[in-house]
Amino acid sequence: MSRLILFLIIALTPMLWVSPAQAETQGEAQALLNQVYAASYAGNFSALLGKFSDGVKTALTADVVASVKALVDSMGADGKPIVDKIRQPTEGANEIDFHVQYASGQLPGLLVLDSSGMVTGLRYLQPIYASKADYVTRADVKLPFAGTWYAIWGGTDPTKNANASDRGQKYAYDFVMLKNGSSHSGDGTHNADYYAYGQNVLAPLDGKVVEIVDGVMENEPGKTDVYFSPGNSVVLDAGKGEFCLVSHFQPGSISVKMGQAVRAGDVLGLCGNSGDGPEPEIHLNMQTNANVAAGEGLPITFNTFLQDGTKVYRGIADGKATLENTAP
Repeated sequence: MSRLILFLIIALTPMLWVSPAQAETQGEAQALLNQVYAASYAGNFSALLGKFSDGVKTALTADVVASVKALVDSMGADGKPIVDKIRQPTEGANEIDFHVQYASGQLPGLLVLDSSGMVTGLRYLQPIYASKADYVTRADVKLPFAGTWYAIWGGTDPTKNANASDRGQKYAYDFVMLKNGSSHSGDGTHNADYYAYGQNVLAPLDGKVVEIVDGVMENEPGKTDVYFSPGNSVVLDAGKGEFCLVSHFQPGSISVKMGQAVRAGDVLGLCGNSGDGPEPEIHLNMQTNANVAAGEGLPITFNTFLQDGTKVYRGIADGKATLENTAP
């Protein structure tokens, strides 16, 4: 699935700032950065408002603060902010390059001060991730269907996952239903020929609906939508920096609303053939951002399930395997 580069700008200020500041010492810059990062992690900048310019205060809406916290949370709880360089692109101006170091990677950014020491610019840039292959999902995740389905691909083994080349979707799953080794009856030229078509798609976890896309027309089997690859979709915020994308619904079938709290097993809609799937299927992805075109894909640790008839407790399901939810 196609992706766009995430570039989160907190202060909507231009690249050249006026009112140049005198150079900050490394210690002063580090102390300020520690405060800014602590506020970002807490999702509360109230203690720093006296150090922020009016432009930054205006830019820090509730939605922006929530996005900042989600970005920081997605990297983990072990962040260590580090000043990399204090630059003066014009006389007296201070631009503080920094990064926050995590076990999961780095979150780079930029702080800018005016001549009075006010923060006039704060940016978090695109995260630089270490490998997520060993990541363990914090959310309690189930398979998004009832009965036995087949994972065409998915999981951490790139030989069993055609999504592996896409950083945002590299661990994602695509599920279909099989009968006698085939996903459809007849010649498979109509969506209704496919066993998955019209089946209930279930919420795989407890979460809040934070994104809905509906109204994308369905494809004929064998054709794909090159303009919006997820098709009709629902994104759930599972908390702690984890977001769950479920997609390829039938248009008009999504039964949840924005802001709704859902529980694992609730019906989200009906399986369809919208987006870039070649046939009716359920696409499932865990990611670090609510935006389907941004963030990092995460391996999914499912609760107890059957894989090719073998019970698995809290594990990552393989691609090219039959899967079914089961009791612990």
